[in-house]
Amino acid sequence: MDEQEHAVADQLLRAGSLQEVQTVLLRSAASCKVGALLAELRERAGRLRAAGRAAEAELTEHLTGVVERERIPEFERRFRSEGRPTTTGFPEPPGELRMWLEQDISRLLDAGDLDAGVTASHQADRVPLQDVGEWPRLTGLRVRLARALRAAGRPWEALAAVEHVGFNPSAAGEFSRSGLVYVTLAQLYLVRAYAYEDLKCPQAARAAFDEAYQAAQLAGDDVLQLQAQTGTASSNYAEGRHRDAVREFRRLLQFAESRDQPGFVASALNNLGIALRSAGEHAAARACHERVLVLAERRRALVECRVTAQFALGDLAFDQRDIHAAGLSYLHGFMDAVEVGAIASAQAMLTARLDRDMPESDLLLKLAAVFRNLPSRPRDREDWRVTAAFTRAEAWSHRRQGRQSEAVRLLRRLREEAATRGGGAWYQDLTTDLARTLAGSPEPTDRQEAFDLLWQERCRLREAPGDGPTVETASVLDHAPVYRLLVDLLTDPPGSRPLRLPDARPPIELAFDLHEELHERTAIRRGAPASFSALRGCLDGLAEAPECAYVSLFHGPERTTVFTYAPGADGPEVTHVPIGSEQLARISGQLQRTFDGDPRTFPPLAPLHPRRPWRRSLDFLGELMPLVAAFLPRVAGRPLLYVSGDGPLGTLPLHAVPGPSGAVVAAHHAVVRVHGAGSVLQAAERHAASGRSDAVTGTRSRSGKPTVFCAGVAAREDPVPARLEGDAALLAEAGWQVAGPSGEAADRTAVLAGLRTASIAHLTCHGYADRQEPLDSGLLLAYGGRRPSKLPAALSVRTRLEHLLTARDFARDRLEVDLLTLRACGTGNDEFAGGDLESLVQALLHAGVGTVVAALWNVDERSSRRLLAAFFRNLADRPAEPLWRSFWDAQRTMLEHPARPWESHPYHWAALAISGDWRMR
Repeated sequence: MDEQEHAVADQLLRAGSLQEVQTVLLRSAASCKVGALLAELRERAGRLRAAGRAAEAELTEHLTGVVERERIPEFERRFRSEGRPTTTGFPEPPGELRMWLEQDISRLLDAGDLDAGVTASHQADRVPLQDVGEWPRLTGLRVRLARALRAAGRPWEALAAVEHVGFNPSAAGEFSRSGLVYVTLAQLYLVRAYAYEDLKCPQAARAAFDEAYQAAQLAGDDVLQLQAQTGTASSNYAEGRHRDAVREFRRLLQFAESRDQPGFVASALNNLGIALRSAGEHAAARACHERVLVLAERRRALVECRVTAQFALGDLAFDQRDIHAAGLSYLHGFMDAVEVGAIASAQAMLTARLDRDMPESDLLLKLAAVFRNLPSRPRDREDWRVTAAFTRAEAWSHRRQGRQSEAVRLLRRLREEAATRGGGAWYQDLTTDLARTLAGSPEPTDRQEAFDLLWQERCRLREAPGDGPTVETASVLDHAPVYRLLVDLLTDPPGSRPLRLPDARPPIELAFDLHEELHERTAIRRGAPASFSALRGCLDGLAEAPECAYVSLFHGPERTTVFTYAPGADGPEVTHVPIGSEQLARISGQLQRTFDGDPRTFPPLAPLHPRRPWRRSLDFLGELMPLVAAFLPRVAGRPLLYVSGDGPLGTLPLHAVPGPSGAVVAAHHAVVRVHGAGSVLQAAERHAASGRSDAVTGTRSRSGKPTVFCAGVAAREDPVPARLEGDAALLAEAGWQVAGPSGEAADRTAVLAGLRTASIAHLTCHGYADRQEPLDSGLLLAYGGRRPSKLPAALSVRTRLEHLLTARDFARDRLEVDLLTLRACGTGNDEFAGGDLESLVQALLHAGVGTVVAALWNVDERSSRRLLAAFFRNLADRPAEPLWRSFWDAQRTMLEHPARPWESHPYHWAALAISGDWRMR
């Protein structure tokens, strides 16, 4: 053993802190061999233990472990190759040592040694920063490291590199007013936001983009402002909120045009065109991208924008299945990229379009293969995500052509690579791809392996929320493919060998429980997922068991699975209907446009005329007939249906869909909308806790009926406020005692005070839906003697909150309202279209309201008043009758015996829906 290792070991044993250990290691790096040093320490520990000096032996063993963890193996090689001094040239901690380590990170990144760069950054982070003036340079290195990690498909590590980097301006004095500080801050927040996006955490990403925008404003940097605003709009786009994205990108375009910068304008036009395409406005999208081509003509600096526009035009052609035109546009885009040496960027753009698993994608795959083999940069420096997307598309092509074994081989390899890069969304997607490929095999062993893979992934996902950044609804929805494939495997006809399941539940019951588990994870009211056995016990024990049934619809990309259970049956029955997510979303959008109109189109589409509703076709509702035909034969003779639907199914009026006989569902069945089996169990628990069948108590009049708390307020833009503020007369005519404020007096304080003692409440106003945070959705009321605006998005956040009574306010007060009816008119715009009420209803039920009656679209004032009047009259005249029957009778009366001929149209009688506790009397 050399004397050098003896000396270093002595110094390490005398070190009083981890920092001193690091200093000793750095000083000795050029002259001390790591292996020999560790051998010396282990030998000393052995001698100490043999001598009975256990405490000293344990200390030495602990120090050996510290050296193994803290030592950077590359130091020895690099120091000797660089000829660095070994005695006087080493820095002393903490100031100069930190800067030396940071320089080392930069050298490692230049050399492409990413793993060593990460290790060096961990070492540097343990040394405090002494000179605050070095903060921008150090933070810039972390941003650079995070970008490299993202490009390598390692988003978790990218986020870790920048998540805890911060800056306190108050502690920095004059330096905090430097523009460089805010430029660096903006770059830091941007890369942090992109990492959050990679990890499917849109709310965290949006918050980081907002911080980036504020920092960019302080820096006066237009480019960074534009990037931050683009990120915010892109977050809306990524969450599927395409109308919000279109609105934000239009604002961005105005910002860019105000700066008179052609590059900004071209980028904004491309982004707007992409959002318009997703919103279904293909002509407007095409116009945006064609305008970019005109702007980019003869401007070499805008060639990359022209590349993006060409690819976007190819996407529009691809949507129309014009594969020749799409390929031509992609080819033009790629040739433009070659012109400016941006081949790698164009390769990434084309490869990203290979995520469409359809036969037409084979042409794109061939183009990508040709472009990928062009000399752009060394293959070992290629972005791993590009390589992975290309390989994944190759696997899909093999699968489409029946070469299952080759597809499985490629997907297995990719999945293993994704696991070494930290897992994440890529790992989950590749797991589902591999399982889907195996599930298509006729071999029972392949189907079993597919199930086992998916079950393991499902178990991992159940534990995931505590592992990283806040897991939001959007990221939970990304788990849906795993659950859908599991449900498909369990409900499809079994092969020659049944699946080996993790417990004793029958396959259909396990499938039911899995779909309820996913439903519970995406609902506002969180709790333990409801099992089929619990639901069966609940429904079978109800007095109305012979007349009720439970129906749950679970949609997927290509089909919807319908579960039906009638109390007394052996178990749930399942049917697959070939109606997929895209068709359901299209029907939901078509319904909204037909009834509410669409002011964004050209020419604008006006709302449906209430007296001439038949002028617009409802043929799209007929497309849903197979869905209701799947369960109607199984619920014949049962008038009460509890219906649960996820996604776009939650916005569709299934009670207005015609069945095979031609009669709509509501003609023979009352439909109560429930949010999964869990809400049925919660309603039953609520009844049991009350200890009575008559849940309506509260403030009562002399007649013994509860007094209805009625509040109404119009918007200041409404021409006739009385149409929203006169519902007290409606309830009085139905035989109820009424109390409550209206107009400017109906503010948050007055309404909350009335609700605290009310068991039945009726509110008439405009509403606001916050899709990012449903508990901040609410009703627009007066404030300070002033009516609210019906356009809350145009107001400041503070002003909007002054007028809002949110679901969070309900939850904070723990109001015990048994029945809440809402004649909350939507404004017909993005802020509060009828379908958005779904989230508000969920939030109100979460807050403790027993039953909510609300609109699915913007209601007609007159017919909705008549429907609610009939409902309240039935409640008053037949107090022993359950609430669902009173509501159903009011609906059927308007359907079968309308006061006006046009009110038999679904626009009128089907607009209001009942959700929550159906048994209140």
